[in-house]
Amino acid sequence: MLRLLCKVSLSPDTCVRQTESRYVQWGSATLVFGKFVPGISTVAPPLAGAMKIGWARFMFFNTVGILLWVGAAVGIGYALHNEVAGLLERFEELGAMAVQIVVALLAAFIAFKWWERQRLFRMLRVGRITTGELRRLMDEGRQPVVIDVRSSAVRSVDGRFIPGALQMDLAEVDRHAPGLPVDREIVFYCSCPNDASAAAAAKQLMRLGFTRVRPLQGGIEAWIAAGYEVADSHAR
Repeated sequence: MLRLLCKVSLSPDTCVRQTESRYVQWGSATLVFGKFVPGISTVAPPLAGAMKIGWARFMFFNTVGILLWVGAAVGIGYALHNEVAGLLERFEELGAMAVQIVVALLAAFIAFKWWERQRLFRMLRVGRITTGELRRLMDEGRQPVVIDVRSSAVRSVDGRFIPGALQMDLAEVDRHAPGLPVDREIVFYCSCPNDASAAAAAKQLMRLGFTRVRPLQGGIEAWIAAGYEVADSHAR
């Protein structure tokens, strides 16, 4: 559901992860402050549902967020009404040129997001490992190190994980790097579009000199779809 909603974002690969991270940081307050952050305002309500937020709590925080968001716009308009009126008059004087300015600004924003996306794709050009290849490494007793870099919010909602996988936040990869073996395959997996978080984690280790590190193609969903066994923290 989160990935589907993030399709409206110009950066769907990072939209999911950013929203999950904000929810971990802010909790229910994400429904309040998320109104002011593009992308998060769309994804926060279904994420709150997935986290089993009660109706009363949801309605309270969401209503506060709506009032603040609308109030901020109205308040700014009221405080700067003279300036806004002057700007609108100036736009009327410019006529067609005003439309051209708006179109140019919109085009510049889209171009910037496109550049960001191309930079992300360059980062994602890391040789992935398939679920079948990972399964063979395990069956051959080569003991690959499998690391789950999904956010804690997602792990708490979906308790399934690859048996033996370590849990590590993306921001903690550098800190945990000294404890990881350099002579074994290290495989990161996530549940985000284009395996963006897993690829980012692999890049971090590569910059530290690790060479046998790859993201899992398709993440946890591909592992489950292949019919391989999973552990479930909810069953404990």
